[in-house]
Order: sequence, then C-alpha cells, then structure tokens
Amino acid sequence: MPTTQNFISQFFAVGRVIKHQMDSGSPRITLPQLETLRFLQEHRAASMRQIADFLAVTPPSATIAIKTLASAGLISRRRDNRNRRMVYLHLTKKGQTLLDTVFKQRCLTFRQLLRRLNKTEQQELFRLMRKLAAG
Repeated sequence: MPTTQNFISQFFAVGRVIKHQMDSGSPRITLPQLETLRFLQEHRAASMRQIADFLAVTPPSATIAIKTLASAGLISRRRDNRNRRMVYLHLTKKGQTLLDTVFKQRCLTFRQLLRRLNKTEQQELFRLMRKLAAG
C-alpha cells in the first residue's frame, strides 16, 4: 500500500506533467488569471470581493491580478450607476477570445494525456477525482 508521502509525490509529479503539457505553446496566462476569466464568463459580472472569494485570496491579492488582466484588455471595470463605490468586472471580447483559445488548446492537450489510459482507467480516474473533489 502506498504511503501518504508516495501519494503526495505522485500528485505533484502528475501536476508537473500537466502543467508542462498545458504551458507549451499556450498564451502566457496564469491559472488564477484563467480562473478569473472563467468566473467572469460564467457570472457575466463580479465584484472584486467575489473574485477574491472565488480565488480564496485576499482582496489586495485579487486587485493585483485584476490590474494585470485589465491592463491587457481582457476585462473591463464598470461602476454601478446606483452605487458609485461599487465596481463590477466584466469579460471583454478580447478576454473571451483568449479564454476560448486557451480552453480549446488545453482540452486538446488533456485529451493527449488521457490517451495514456484506457477507457476503463479514464472512467475510474474521473470517478476518483470527483470523489476527492467532493470533500
């Protein structure tokens, strides 16, 4: 039976393989930035607090990521007409295009990685991942 340390080592090894495969040829965007764009795609608009909560970071940390995305033209900031102190973040067309491109590329890459497993192993991996993600 593998030890906890063995599991941790393999977890990080798989993570490195996935990161290396996903990063090769991909536009330069960090996982938190990509997740922020995905969150905005799903929610149409979000406050800085919502983004920070989603990423499980402090608002100042989220602000840094948001500034980078905004300066790249991937998101826009809009003030609430009823409450001028509230700023909502929105995905721009450029951000949507980048998100689509990266997502398609990463899906293709992940399919290539999954080819290392037969169909039964893929189903088992998915089942186990869902079980671990459920907490």
